[in-house]
Amino acid sequence: MATLQAINVGKADNDQAGDPLRVAMQKVNANFADVQSGLAGLWNASTLGATVDLDTLTNPGRYHQGANANALTGSNYPIANAGLLEVAASADGLFVYQEYTQYRSGAYSRRFWRSFYGGIWAAWQELPALSQKGAANGLATLDANGKVPVAQIPSAFAAVLPTTAHDLNDYATPGSFYQSAIAGATAGANYPVANVGFLEVTATGTPVAQVYTTRTNVAAAMQRFWRVRVSATTWSAWKELTDVSTVVSYAGSMAAAQDLNGYTQRGLWAVAASAIAAGGSNFPVGQSGYLLVMSASPQGGASVTSGVCQVYYAGNGNKVYNRSLITGTWSPWVASVDSGQLAAPGGIATLDAAGKVPQAQIPGVNARPLGAADDLDTYATPGDYSQNTNAAAAAGANYPAPLAGLLSVKFGTGSNNAVYQEYTTYTLANPRKFIRNRFQSAGVATWGPWFEQARADQAMTHVYLTAATDANTLVSDNTFYTWGAATPMSAGSNWPPSAAVNAGYMNVYWLSAGIVCQEVSVLFTGQKPRRYVRHGNTTNGGWQPWRAVGSWSNALQMPTADCGDIYVDGAGWHRWNGTAYAKYDPSVAQDLVFDSAAWKIRGAMGFGPNAGGVLQSLSGTGNLNVAPGTAAAGSRVNVWQDSGANASVLSLQCFPSGSYITSGRTGTGAYQPLIFEVIGYDCGRINTAATWVLGAEYSRNYLVRQAINFEGGGSRFGTLYSPQADNTSPIVFTNAAGGLVGTIQTSPSATSYNTTSDYRVKYDIEDMDGAWALRSVLRMRPRTFRMVMDDSAQDGFIAHELQEVAPLAVSGEKDAVMTDVHGAAPRMKLQGVDSSKLVARMVCAMQEMHRRIEELTRQVERLRGGDGESGQPPRQAEEE
Repeated sequence: MATLQAINVGKADNDQAGDPLRVAMQKVNANFADVQSGLAGLWNASTLGATVDLDTLTNPGRYHQGANANALTGSNYPIANAGLLEVAASADGLFVYQEYTQYRSGAYSRRFWRSFYGGIWAAWQELPALSQKGAANGLATLDANGKVPVAQIPSAFAAVLPTTAHDLNDYATPGSFYQSAIAGATAGANYPVANVGFLEVTATGTPVAQVYTTRTNVAAAMQRFWRVRVSATTWSAWKELTDVSTVVSYAGSMAAAQDLNGYTQRGLWAVAASAIAAGGSNFPVGQSGYLLVMSASPQGGASVTSGVCQVYYAGNGNKVYNRSLITGTWSPWVASVDSGQLAAPGGIATLDAAGKVPQAQIPGVNARPLGAADDLDTYATPGDYSQNTNAAAAAGANYPAPLAGLLSVKFGTGSNNAVYQEYTTYTLANPRKFIRNRFQSAGVATWGPWFEQARADQAMTHVYLTAATDANTLVSDNTFYTWGAATPMSAGSNWPPSAAVNAGYMNVYWLSAGIVCQEVSVLFTGQKPRRYVRHGNTTNGGWQPWRAVGSWSNALQMPTADCGDIYVDGAGWHRWNGTAYAKYDPSVAQDLVFDSAAWKIRGAMGFGPNAGGVLQSLSGTGNLNVAPGTAAAGSRVNVWQDSGANASVLSLQCFPSGSYITSGRTGTGAYQPLIFEVIGYDCGRINTAATWVLGAEYSRNYLVRQAINFEGGGSRFGTLYSPQADNTSPIVFTNAAGGLVGTIQTSPSATSYNTTSDYRVKYDIEDMDGAWALRSVLRMRPRTFRMVMDDSAQDGFIAHELQEVAPLAVSGEKDAVMTDVHGAAPRMKLQGVDSSKLVARMVCAMQEMHRRIEELTRQVERLRGGDGESGQPPRQAEEE
């Protein structure tokens, strides 16, 4: 700051020795200006740059940082924000003080300070704002007791316990912890239970207390445990805290004059003196003891009127009594069984280890007698009944046999009211047992028939074989043996000499000690069982060899020893040749011979070039007859093209519906035509299109039902009709309904082609208009032409031209084609002309012409003067 100018005021008032007033005021103004300038230089802050280190600013003054970015790039700022730095120092510069005020950010600014001494800067300290007191993100306040108010104390959340291996013994620091997974509790050590829960730790050094509370979705299932650490390394066992709402609490001694009907809350009371019980109400006995009440309501809970059980333990009498409260009503007291009453006369029966009353405690029950003529259908009450005479059984009804015996009846509860009867006869030599049942349905009880049970010596016995077995030992009568694997045969002995062994079964029949029969069946997948039989003497051990019976499905794995001839399906007989089985054919002189007095069936006898066998009659005419077993069945003879699954077949059939010659097939075999031949000449056939062809097969342009192929040219005619009487119709035509529409008739000298024209098949009959007929005939165009097929000269009409004038005389349409049913290219569907249809029109036209000629003739005669006026009659036209 500049030095201020002194004002000379003189030494006394008005001594005029001082500065004149003007000069003095000028000095005052100059001093004010200097002071103002000095103050401005002192309080106006200097600007801080981008990389300033605040540790270097030790000269007193004010400095301003106007950018957050500069504070960030600078050094030793208390906060990376713009703000004002104020520096003060001691005169010797050994003490320096800095204060940094952050520019307003949000609702308030922040202020920091630090000091410098001995070459070391202290850390920045923040000066809290008064507005932060008790504010969020600010500073806590203290109440009158110097404590933080409860409202400002934050909630303490439990720390999370690991879900991997850990030990609760290590948790001795006060706090709360949470185990979030059962797997974590399982992985940890020293948990009271492996369940989710909270751990609370309280400690004062070595003494540590832990409380573990489980957390479940069901409040009643929650548990709470506690333990303490009694030394630096030793913990007590966990102890579970009981829930007063779930345990039976001891309520102490019962007061006098109590009514037990009012004890409906759960608990245990001591009745110290018999006088208390005797002087109270609703005690089971006037004796001291204990009252135990089981109830859903704990002590201090609500009074209940149902679902309460009381047990009274009488001390003097050493007995237990119990009763219950149901819907407001107490049941009578009931004394529990005294062990001294068990199995004692007048006491209670016991049960053995099997849950049954011991035999010694079961009284003997004699069978009740049956009457002389009782109906056993009426006996449905369980028990035993005795019939002592055969006569009474015979006189009774629904006995299984007219024999004395014992009837046992059992009853099954349920909707069927089932009754089970068992009757055992008294005969000593051969006692018999029968059973039957009765069931009730729709209110009707029905007895089933009696069934007699077989004794063990009468029934077949089933024995399962699993290990190696000697077949010679399997000799028990009425016994069948089975084995599910090959082991009993493959590892055993004296079985059939089969090349392959599998699962199977054996039946044994005991005739006597000297004759025992065995039948063995060995199973093969996809084949018939292979069966063997033999018999032997069990007394001396002599057995006949095994023999195969029945046919086999194939010749694979035949026996390894002689088991007799074996027939194989589709392959014939096989015989043991000394070393193996081989196909066996009978040794005969010819391929096939069956001789009798009248017939022989021979093979390859040479009847014709293609003969392979013959059925020959030895007595004359040979006939081959095929007859059915019943009249309605019919018969069939089939001749096959080959033996495959897909072959053509010719069948001669005779059935009640008719006799047939059928060309058929099996599978996808081809259908063949029926061909008729004589001396190698193709006389005709019925082809697969169902066309009868007379003569050799040939190519036709049209699908027809019948075709005739003949030589022609004068060497052979196609069809000859030779009636046995003249004046007949060799060919007759009908319509689809069967009505006659035309005939071809013959006489001794001519043939007539007739179309039906009887008036009885016509209607709407009118005379034809002559002028119209003449005009249409004149429009017709007779033509001469040559035929494409043989270049022959013809005259006639062109069909479609004539069709325009006389459509009834022309068939078909111009340029029409028809599709070939066999898939060939379309063929021309040619038009035709029936000239006979023009005759009526031409006759009518000629009549019209004749009429007109006569008219013209009369006109000419009149012109000649020959009319009636001249007296000359007209000349008549001459008929040719």
